[in-house]
Amino acid sequence: YSQDYSEFLKSYQADVAEYSKSTRYAPKAGTPENSFNISMVPWLEFTSVNLNVFDDGRFLLPIFTLGKYFEREGKLLLPLAIQVHHAVCDGYHVGLFVEKLQRSIAQFGG
Repeated sequence: YSQDYSEFLKSYQADVAEYSKSTRYAPKAGTPENSFNISMVPWLEFTSVNLNVFDDGRFLLPIFTLGKYFEREGKLLLPLAIQVHHAVCDGYHVGLFVEKLQRSIAQFGG
């Protein structure tokens, strides 16, 4: 990660070149602590996604899945499914996150 978008993009493109053909779940070593994955299904519009991670209840990270953006009534929409483990997060917290995300998107576009 870099706050400078040009540097971030350059690093991302290098990672894609090196790891895009890998069949490993996490091909790049050195994942920072307190990070999580975001899944993309850019070819699919959806109204919900449900992933079931079998791990005896130890997987506590949030799961974010984004889909294919589409236009409806003059607005660009991007499907987002958020799954959280209730042991660490409530719907209230998800609601706060979504409100903040909405505000950030509105500021970005305006």
